[in-house]
Amino acid sequence: MQNRTGKHMSFSLYQDEAGRTIYYDRYTKKGYQISKKEEKKYFLFSSRPVSAFIVGYITYYFSHSWPISIFAAILAYLVILFFFRKLFLADLPEVPKFVPLKGDPLYVRSANMFSKGKIIVIIILAFLLSFGTAINAYISNYEQIVLILNYVLAVGAFIFGCFYIYVLIYKLKNK
Repeated sequence: MQNRTGKHMSFSLYQDEAGRTIYYDRYTKKGYQISKKEEKKYFLFSSRPVSAFIVGYITYYFSHSWPISIFAAILAYLVILFFFRKLFLADLPEVPKFVPLKGDPLYVRSANMFSKGKIIVIIILAFLLSFGTAINAYISNYEQIVLILNYVLAVGAFIFGCFYIYVLIYKLKNK
């Protein structure tokens, strides 16, 4: 018999009928139970793309070489991934025969996860980041690659803000 989940929480996190948080590893097809004590560690490890981007950005700031910064970002990502798989996941109890259910769309999960006030704050911060980055890129004399990356960040933050406007509308319609 296969264990099914009760609730899809995020990309790889689920909550079963007993209220346990389960991480589903899509590569090994195994489920791991994350205790309340381990949740903070999980969220730290789950931010590895953002952490790698920050390392790459800081490396570029000091080296002014985008190949070195890309290498540093990839290396940071791989190191964090190694620690996640070999130290964090290895210590978690495995949930036997765990099969995830198909979950709700991302906008539904986001609406359920955040309060209306938090969604509004996310929207404001996303648009401030978008416009602030675009203005900074426009008035600064950056090299071509940094200028492009700043505009990519601005567009990404703008899309993120628009997505959360949609989440807010969905939340208001489906109280």
